[in-house]
Amino acid sequence: MDVLVQSAGTAETLGNAVRAWSEHRPCTGFWVAAAYATVSGVRELLGALTMMDAPETHWLVGLDDYITQPGALRLIQSLPGAQIRVAGLSSKDARFHPKLYFFKSTSKEETNLLVVGSANLTRAALRKNCEANAIGTGGKNSTEAFDAAWSQLWSIGEELTAEKLSEYEQTYLKIRPLRDAIARLTTGKNEKEPPVKKALDSDQTEVDPALATTCWIEGGNITLMGKELEFKAEQALFFGLSSNGGEDSYFNFKTSAGTVAKLKMRYQQNHMWRLQLNDEVPEVKVGLRPKNPDGSLGRSPYVAVFERTKIGGTFVLGFLHLESKEFSRLKRQSERYGATGSTIARQYGWF
Repeated sequence: MDVLVQSAGTAETLGNAVRAWSEHRPCTGFWVAAAYATVSGVRELLGALTMMDAPETHWLVGLDDYITQPGALRLIQSLPGAQIRVAGLSSKDARFHPKLYFFKSTSKEETNLLVVGSANLTRAALRKNCEANAIGTGGKNSTEAFDAAWSQLWSIGEELTAEKLSEYEQTYLKIRPLRDAIARLTTGKNEKEPPVKKALDSDQTEVDPALATTCWIEGGNITLMGKELEFKAEQALFFGLSSNGGEDSYFNFKTSAGTVAKLKMRYQQNHMWRLQLNDEVPEVKVGLRPKNPDGSLGRSPYVAVFERTKIGGTFVLGFLHLESKEFSRLKRQSERYGATGSTIARQYGWF
């Protein structure tokens, strides 16, 4: 077993180590025990497992200190086949503080991966914090040792009921402003930072796009004469698509005219998904980009807004002006949840 020391700015990260392991064998299951979890941390771990074969997943997450995001717990609950328990020991004047990961392979037992160390289930811990983790593969003995440890830890946890999650979230939301103020004091950053290039690059993102009810993106210089709209890969999760690409997919969009347009989403070589619009969408027929005096098309002053419906694969599609009060409200809502990002020239978000 090796010790992986991770520090900012290096490629030697726990996330990359898990990804390297996964690239050579299917993962059929994994077990995670962590003191703290964030939406971006869960997504980082799932993204590192490039080969997943109907995995069984077990998650044991700490609630002490109200650092774990309620959105992370909801994301885990939404995963097919996931079993989750939560643990808190503050009432006993202690803390639930383990960091243990075990990944099972369909290959030989000797290829199972065990990680024990300092890394919580946050993106910062998996990608950039200074962390130290013992990591390695092993056979029957290491598997038996893990099973014994996991059994002991799992018994500490309890079921995450809707009532418990609601109760936890109420206190979490009360404490969050204090924690944000402390972070500003300790980092010296008193001004609001501009959107990161990817929302899920930050542990500040409180809502996973797959569970969001609304997402939006500025039109900008919409491609193909204003008829193709590109999305960052992470935003494709809102539509149930993979952030790592995939086959063409069709979705139904309810338009402002009351009609339903069936439109294609295609993954591009630039690692973005592109929605192919057509004149069935009234705003597209009129034109989303103004015409310049020289006949060229200018930057679109509109924002595309997508709302989830109760029907799978069907979304409401609308457009708002960049300067409208309605868009300002949507943007503030996304900022409230830390769910804003940017392409080279356009902002986007969800909530």
